[in-house]
Amino acid sequence: MIEVSDLMGLPVFQRASRAQLDDALGAFIPCEIGPGEVLMREGEQDRAMVIMMQGEASVFIGETRIELTRVGPGEILGDMALFGSIGRRSATVITSKPCQVLLLEAEGLKHLRRRRNPVVGELEHFALSTASRRLRETWRLVSSVAVGEPKLPGTD
Repeated sequence: MIEVSDLMGLPVFQRASRAQLDDALGAFIPCEIGPGEVLMREGEQDRAMVIMMQGEASVFIGETRIELTRVGPGEILGDMALFGSIGRRSATVITSKPCQVLLLEAEGLKHLRRRRNPVVGELEHFALSTASRRLRETWRLVSSVAVGEPKLPGTD
């Protein structure tokens, strides 16, 4: 069972009040996932976002599964599918440790928007900040490969 106090400790909700989070709690679906489970599959059509509460997962791209990064508590995944117009997963995410996550599906987001809950703004702001950080990291990796520095993680 997820409590409001659990949400208050997450970076995504740091500016939300207890009352706003209490109102939003019903829009999230808590899930427990064991290690080695596929959380998201690249190319899959899906419009849900995941907030990592506990555990760790690896993010892979391509058929050969090149590992891009690892994510842990406080991170979000699937934000582009939920807030953007993509609707398809851009990477595969596999849990490496047992995980506790919150799932926010499109219907849950619509529910929060109908209620005009400010948590929506917090989610959108955090998703934009996360996307910006990931884009900078990707450009840094691409730039290093372009000038002959070490290849992407997980490549030979």
